[in-house]
Amino acid sequence: MGLLSLPPADARQDNVLRILTYNTYFDRLDEPAITLPFFINANYDLMGFQEVETLQSLDNRGRRYQRLLEQAGLGHFSALGDSAVQTPLPARFGNLMLADGTLYYDIDLQQQVISALNGITLDDGVRTLLASVIQNGVPLSEALGQLLDKPRSLVNLVNVLSALRTHQVPLANVMMNLPYAVLEHGVVDTPLLFGSPHLSSQDDSSFRLNQVQLLNAVAHATPLPIVLAGDFNAGEYAERGLFSVDAQVQLFNRYIQNPDSSPAQFYRTLLEQYAQSRKLLNALIDRGQALNDVEGAWIAALFRAENYPVDGNLPRTMNLLRQRYQLFIHDEEREPFAPHTLNDGSATWPSVMDDNARRGWGAWSRGQVDYIVVSRPFAKWFSLADDASDPYSGIMQLAFNPMDSTYRINDAYFAIDGTPMNGQRVVASDYVSASDHALVAHTLRYTGPALRLAGDGRLALIWGPEAANYTPQSPLFLLTRNNHRNDMYLGNLADVQGEPLPLLAQRPEVIKQTPLSCAWRNDAHIGAAVSRYCLDDHRMIGNVRVTGDAVLLVDDGEAMGRQPKVGLARRSTLVLATSTPDNFHLASLNHAGNLWLSAATAGNQLIVDGDYLSDDGLLGFGVNAPGADLRSDSLTLNGPSSGNIRVAITSSEGLGQQADAIALISLAGESQATFALAQRTVAAAYDYRLAEQADDGLGQGRRRYWLTNLAEDGHSTLVRPESQGYLANLAAANTLFLPRWQEMVYPHAARSAASSMWLRQNGGYRYYRDSSGQLDTRGYRYAVQLGGEVTQWQDDHGDYRLGVMGGYGTSHSMSRNRLSQRQAVASLDSYTAGVYVAYSRDPLGLQGLYFNGALQYVWGDNRVQGEQLSAQRYNSRGFLASIEGGYAWRYAINVTHTLALTPQIQLAHMGVKGKDVTEAAGTRIRDDSNGGMYARAGIRAAWQIDMASGNTLTPFAELGYQHQPAFALMMDNATVEQGTVSNTLQVSVGIRGHIDGDLGFSAQLNGQVGEQRYRDGTASLQIAYRF
Repeated sequence: MGLLSLPPADARQDNVLRILTYNTYFDRLDEPAITLPFFINANYDLMGFQEVETLQSLDNRGRRYQRLLEQAGLGHFSALGDSAVQTPLPARFGNLMLADGTLYYDIDLQQQVISALNGITLDDGVRTLLASVIQNGVPLSEALGQLLDKPRSLVNLVNVLSALRTHQVPLANVMMNLPYAVLEHGVVDTPLLFGSPHLSSQDDSSFRLNQVQLLNAVAHATPLPIVLAGDFNAGEYAERGLFSVDAQVQLFNRYIQNPDSSPAQFYRTLLEQYAQSRKLLNALIDRGQALNDVEGAWIAALFRAENYPVDGNLPRTMNLLRQRYQLFIHDEEREPFAPHTLNDGSATWPSVMDDNARRGWGAWSRGQVDYIVVSRPFAKWFSLADDASDPYSGIMQLAFNPMDSTYRINDAYFAIDGTPMNGQRVVASDYVSASDHALVAHTLRYTGPALRLAGDGRLALIWGPEAANYTPQSPLFLLTRNNHRNDMYLGNLADVQGEPLPLLAQRPEVIKQTPLSCAWRNDAHIGAAVSRYCLDDHRMIGNVRVTGDAVLLVDDGEAMGRQPKVGLARRSTLVLATSTPDNFHLASLNHAGNLWLSAATAGNQLIVDGDYLSDDGLLGFGVNAPGADLRSDSLTLNGPSSGNIRVAITSSEGLGQQADAIALISLAGESQATFALAQRTVAAAYDYRLAEQADDGLGQGRRRYWLTNLAEDGHSTLVRPESQGYLANLAAANTLFLPRWQEMVYPHAARSAASSMWLRQNGGYRYYRDSSGQLDTRGYRYAVQLGGEVTQWQDDHGDYRLGVMGGYGTSHSMSRNRLSQRQAVASLDSYTAGVYVAYSRDPLGLQGLYFNGALQYVWGDNRVQGEQLSAQRYNSRGFLASIEGGYAWRYAINVTHTLALTPQIQLAHMGVKGKDVTEAAGTRIRDDSNGGMYARAGIRAAWQIDMASGNTLTPFAELGYQHQPAFALMMDNATVEQGTVSNTLQVSVGIRGHIDGDLGFSAQLNGQVGEQRYRDGTASLQIAYRF
C-alpha cells in the first residue's frame, strides 16, 4: 500500500493538540522510513525530536525522511543541533541558540555588534539597553531578564540573536539549541510557541541547571504559551532515576574500573550516600575488585533500594524547570516511590528493547526523562484530554518489523495502515526498537480565554463569544493566578537555584512524598515556596476585554496583569472576586457593561490612571461593616473621565450599623462623568443616596461621591418606609380579633336550654405619623368572626356561658417617607380560633357585675414590599389573651325606658409575633415587641327602649381611654418602633336591638384620636341568634 493511499487522518478538534516527543533511533535504523506509517496513523499535531544529528545533511537518510514526512502531509520540519520540531499546522519556524557566559565579551567585537543591531528592528530602548552592556558584557540569561519588561520581548530576542548569527558575532558557551514553531491562533485559541529541547546527559546536574535557567528565561520573556516536548535527561522524582541495589552495584563497579576518571569523584560521592556502612564501602574500594553475584552478603550489607533520592540524586533540574513550567502527565504514569522495573509503564529511558544500554551509564538508572511541559502562567489553561482507547497516546514502546513494515506499540501489533493485528500470529523477535527512549504523547486541550498578541508586545485576553471555549450556557470564567497544579510533591519545593528547601530536607520522606497543595500555608517558609510554584505571573497581560454576555471573575489585584487596559462591552460583567481586599490598577477603562468591585468581601480599590469612558456602565460597590470594622470598595479616577455611570450597592452587610457617610468615588482628574444610583439602596432601617461633594484635598475643582443615609438637609436620617409596613402588619395581627363583651354576648331573659351563635364584622381605617415626622402611614382593615356558646347555664348568682369562635381578617397599609418620597405597602391575611367564657349577674346585662375572658390562637400570612425592592413574605403566629369586666347601674326612667351606666375595663396580652425575615439586600428583620399589654378603660351609657311588640332597641355611647403597646422591630441592629401614640381618646356610638327575643343585632361606630395626627375609625356590625 502506498503512503499517499493510506486512510486520511481524523479531523482535528478546535483547541486540541496531539503532541509527541520522540528521542529517535535513526542512526541505528537501516531505513528510518519504516516509521512513517506510525506517524501517519497517529495524526500528531506537534512533534518534537531529539538526537537527530543525521537530519542536518542534505544527502543523508534523515533529510530523505524529512521529504517523506512532507509528502505524507505531516508538515514542515525544522532542526537545530540535535533537536527538531515538525507540525502539519500553519506555523512560522525558527531557532534559538541559547548561550550563557558573556554575550559581548570582546572589545574588538563592539563595532561588529553595533552593525548587527543597526540592521534590525528594536523598540522601547532595547537598542540602548543592548548597546550599554557591550562595554562590560552580561550573561545572556541576564540580558533576557532585562528584555522582559520591554515590549515585544520575544521579537526583540529572536531578532537580536538572528542578527548576531548573520554577522557571525561569536556567542560564548552555546548551551542549548531550541528549534521552535509559532502557531498563530486558529487551531488553538491562542498563539503558541512549540519547541523541542534536549538537555545534557551529564551525570552531574550543574550543566542541566544552566540550561533550565535559559529555558526559564525564555518563558519569562515570552508573552505567549510555550509548549516543550523533549528529552530533559532528568526525572521528576529523582534526577537520574531511583537506584535499585543492582544499579548501585553497577555504579560501584563503574567506579572501580577507573577511579581516576573525570566522573569518578561524582561516583564516589554517590556511593558514600548510598552505602549503609562507610567502613565497608571503603574496605571494598581498597580491595579494588568489582562486586559480583557471589558476594551477595556484602551487597546486602552495603546497599538498600533507593525509595527517596539521596542528596546527589535529588531532582534539581525538574524542580527548577517547574518554577516556570508545569508537567502534563497522568497519575498512573508518574514515577513510583521505588526503583523502576522493566516495562513498568512509567520509565521512558531506556526503551524496553534497549534496556541493556543503561549499563553503559554508571550514574544512571531507569527513569522517566521525557516530558511534555507548558509554560506558566498558561499551563493552568491546558488540560490532558487523552482518549483511553487511543493506542497512540501515553508512554509507548515503539518497535518495527523491517520485513513486513508492521509495527508494535507496547504489546499491540499494527499493520502498515494502522489496522490492529491482535488476531494474527506475530513473532515478537522479528521486531526491532525504533527509539532510544520510550515515546511520550499526550492530547492537550486549551480551556482558557482567547489570547491575542497586542501591538505593545503584551497579550490581549478576551472572554466572550470571540473565545472558542465560551458558550452561552457557561458564560463564566475565573481569571486567577493560582494554577492549582498537581504535578509536584512537597519534596519538589526548591529555591530559585533548584535546591530543595532546607526545612523540607529535615522532614520525613512521607511528608516529602505528599502531593503539593496550592492551599498549603501551614509553614511560612514552605508557604513562600508554594507561592513561587503556584501563583503565576500575569504581567504579560496588557489588555482585558469582556464581551457579549460573558462574566469574568478576577480573584486578585494582579490577575489581569500589570496596569492593563480593560474594556467591558454591553451586557458583559467583570467581577473583582477577591477573598480579601486588594488593589486593582488599570491603565484605562472603557466601561459599557457591569463592573462589580467585590463579590463577597468588600474593601477592593480600583484605580484608573488613564482614560475612563463609560457608556451607561453599571458600577457595583460592596460595603461591609461587620462589628466595628467598616470596609467599602472604592474607585479612584486619576485621569480624565466622562460618560454616565450607574452605581449599585451589591452588598451592604452591617451598613446600617455604622457611618452615615461612606466615600466611594474620588475624581482626581478632569471629569465630565455623572454618577447616580441605579437602584434604591437600603440597609437596616435606612435609605441611602449618592451625594456629591467638592474635595479640595484632591485638588481644586476635584470631587468625591459619598454613600449617605442623611437627607439633603444634612441632619435627618432617612428612615425606610418598609419599617412601618412590618410594624403595621404586626399591630394588625394583634388587634384585628380583639374581643368585646358587648359584641360577643347578647343579653336575654333566662332560658335554661338556650344557646346562641353570633357573627361579628368590622372594618376600620387608621392614619398616623411616626415620631421622626418622616413617615406617614395609612391603613385599612376588615375582620369577620363567628362564634357561639357550646353551653350555658344560670343559677341564683347569674348567667354563665362557654363558647368557641373563629375568624378571618385582612389588613392593608401604605407608608410613605415625606423626605425621600419612597413608599412601601404591607398586607396581612390572618386567621384565628379560640374559646371564651362570660358571666353576667343580670341575664339582660343591664345591672350588676359582668366579665368575660378569651384565649385565641392567631396565625397569618404577611407581605411587605418596598419601592424598587422585592416583596418579603413571612408568617406570623401567637396567642391573644384578654379579660374584660364592668359593673352596670340600672335606672328605670319609666315603664318602657331604662338607662344603664357601665364603667368597664379591659386588659389584653398581645403575643402574636412575626417570623424573622432576611431581605434580599441582607437586612435581618426581627420582632422586638416581646409581647405587649393592651388596656382600655371607660364608661358606657345605654338607653334601652322596650317596644310593645316585645322587641328592644338600645342606643348607646362610650367614652374611654386606650393604651396600646409599643410594637418594635430590630432591623439588623437598629431598633424601630411603630411610632403611634400609646394613649388615645376613644369615642363610640351605636345601637343594639333584639327582635322576637331570639335575633339580635348591633351596629357601632368607633373613633380614636391622639397626638402626632393619630386618627383611627372603625365601623362594626354584629348579628346573633339564640335557639
